[in-house]
Amino acid sequence: AITLSIFAVLAGCFLAFRDEYNARLAAEAEISGTPSKPGYRPRADAAEQQSRTLHAEIGGPGGYKDQIAALQKQLGKTGDDLTFLQRQKPQVIVQTKEIPVVIPSGAVQMTPEEKTRLQKIRVGLSSLLNEGIQLSGKAITKGNPDPSSEANSWLGKTTEYLRANLDESYVTRLNDSSDIPYVTPSGPNVNGDVGRTNLWVGLHFRIVRLNQFITELSR
Repeated sequence: AITLSIFAVLAGCFLAFRDEYNARLAAEAEISGTPSKPGYRPRADAAEQQSRTLHAEIGGPGGYKDQIAALQKQLGKTGDDLTFLQRQKPQVIVQTKEIPVVIPSGAVQMTPEEKTRLQKIRVGLSSLLNEGIQLSGKAITKGNPDPSSEANSWLGKTTEYLRANLDESYVTRLNDSSDIPYVTPSGPNVNGDVGRTNLWVGLHFRIVRLNQFITELSR
């Protein structure tokens, strides 16, 4: 009886040890993972890496914060231009036709009317530029509906504005990307669909071109 009791105690200790050992192995597998199933530690490392990548895309050089700041600066300039135009008073022109004044250098000095007209055009181009930037963001971000119809409408509106306020050469340049570097967007939130990428590229080089027009008309 004593022998059986001792044996029973040893067997119970062995079984308890085996259960603890198996539980420890299972816990380690949950933490470190197995060849067929990643554990918590690899998933935590991957999540941390993704967090660092997103942080760089948001706050790094040229990241979303920098892009937002640039857009806010552009919007501020547009607001200043609009305020200036609202404060302008009508001018009385005595002459039947305003004649540009030629200064000694040979350059033509613009009349106040011409300066005001160009400023109005820059404001209009800035509005179209901001609309195009918003459409490009919709075009390439995951989860957004396809904005192709809006983009086509925007392109038509921009073309008509250039044709009405400048001349046909600006329309030709708007649709010419030969001198603009080809770039494509990248990042975890980018929709990699070929059609969406092509739509973004088309919007991007026209946005660059509108920026050029605004710069040229500001000189």
